[in-house]
Amino acid sequence: MLRSIWSDLQMSRSAALQGRLYLADIASRWRKEAHNDVPRIFIASPYITGLVIQTLSEVRRGAATIYTCFDAELFIQRASDLGALRRCIENGHSVFHVPRLHAKIVLVPGVFASVGSQNLTHGGTRNKEASVALTDPPSLHRVEQKLAAWVHGSELVTMAQIENMEEAVAAAEAVAKKLRAAIRSANEQVRERHREREERVRELREVHEALGPVRRLPPLPLALSKAPQSSDRVEAVLAATGEFQNLRSLIAPSGRNFTDWTLDGQKIHLSKTERYLCVIPRLGWIGWARVTKTRITFVSSRLVRKVEFAGETLRVTFEAHWDFVAKRAMNVIVAIKNPRDGASVLLDLFFSLDDIVVVTPKTTLGDPKESRADITLSRRVVSGWLEFKEKLLVAMLTPFRYETALTGKHADDFFWGEVGSIHEVRLARIHGHPVLVAEAVS
Repeated sequence: MLRSIWSDLQMSRSAALQGRLYLADIASRWRKEAHNDVPRIFIASPYITGLVIQTLSEVRRGAATIYTCFDAELFIQRASDLGALRRCIENGHSVFHVPRLHAKIVLVPGVFASVGSQNLTHGGTRNKEASVALTDPPSLHRVEQKLAAWVHGSELVTMAQIENMEEAVAAAEAVAKKLRAAIRSANEQVRERHREREERVRELREVHEALGPVRRLPPLPLALSKAPQSSDRVEAVLAATGEFQNLRSLIAPSGRNFTDWTLDGQKIHLSKTERYLCVIPRLGWIGWARVTKTRITFVSSRLVRKVEFAGETLRVTFEAHWDFVAKRAMNVIVAIKNPRDGASVLLDLFFSLDDIVVVTPKTTLGDPKESRADITLSRRVVSGWLEFKEKLLVAMLTPFRYETALTGKHADDFFWGEVGSIHEVRLARIHGHPVLVAEAVS
């Protein structure tokens, strides 16, 4: 409706608009224009409260015509006030119901008109409102014409209707009271969740900042160059194996095996079918290889361990990242979970055999699923990172045996080669633990 009036006013190009823009409460201007000498005044407002009584306090009896929405929902919601409409009728003014009314207009024909967003309510005096006050005759005429067209066929509101509506609203008041309480509660819940979310964001930022700038670890080849390594090498071939040639395995040549090594002049024996950490320095990949005497068939990218930390038994899941693009930034994802309270933390890490750095926490700032327990666990991990990092290193480097069926991907997925390709395998010692090292030869 306001847009329609404004368009109509703009069409009056023969005369310049004369008036004033109000970007705040315009009620004082209404009272100024509604004086005792006004013969007629028209008010259009879907919501009416006691402000209309104050506005018309100086107007002669019966001089005002009020157009509003006479709807039980508005009175139950207390958007409009039946008492204010009753007073208007008692003062001789006319009140009409106009369906779908949304415009807010105060019109003194030939003298003044305001068109804007402000209702004739006390709430409207406190809201952020915008209104235009017009005084030039062409504009006033256009507003009067448009208002007359809108209210054509409107229904007169009688005192009997007021009384009937008061009874109906009173009967619904108990339900309405509960509804208003539910609405207030819902709004407060939304605000409280927002406050909690903002607090989580702040706390998570503190956790992230506590990690400090990421320092780059030396690449795996450099880390390996400083570690003791076996004097013997095994040039193994990637071959199709299994009853139906459906497996891909790294096969040791005749007379050689993957379980017996010489390192620093000492004989090292790897336990058959245990899992050992295996690295491909050139790619920056890590995996846990199932070693038998003459073959490596299954390499797992996943390792699940229990880690004792800060008085809690945490479930830590390592997921090696076999990706050519990400390898320079990170090579393992670690999911940390506290089974006691369900708290979890997800970290991107760069593992360089004898050290680990956090690349970035993967949790999303402000994620509504992130609980306060998650933040607490994050803080503990960050504050005790040096101790926790050592526990992660031990968990990753210590050989283990799966008690269930064979798991992992076939050798060709990890060693990255075609059937018939040659891969040199050697043994290194990292923090006292044996680690297999593999490089493609051809």
